[in-house]
Amino acid sequence: MQNPTVQTPFGLAEIVVRPYTRGGRPAVILSDGNTGEPIATLSVNLPSAPDPGKGCTYIKDYSENASLVHPMLESGLFVDTGRRYRAGFV
Repeated sequence: MQNPTVQTPFGLAEIVVRPYTRGGRPAVILSDGNTGEPIATLSVNLPSAPDPGKGCTYIKDYSENASLVHPMLESGLFVDTGRRYRAGFV
């Protein structure tokens, strides 16, 4: 099965989901759709945070990821649940 793709400000990106080593929550990584090189990691691993629920993970939506949030939501593959967790310095 091929990973889904989405158009980003950096070009076509493949969405790769795999479990984090610590805690097993989903890690969401964007890779260049042509070369496979990593573009960004959307998710953050917060093992001490409350479980976000089945099929959910924490997404970093600020700093270098800010320009990726809108394309991800527009793709229809992601939904903003409205739940937030203030992590402090990580």
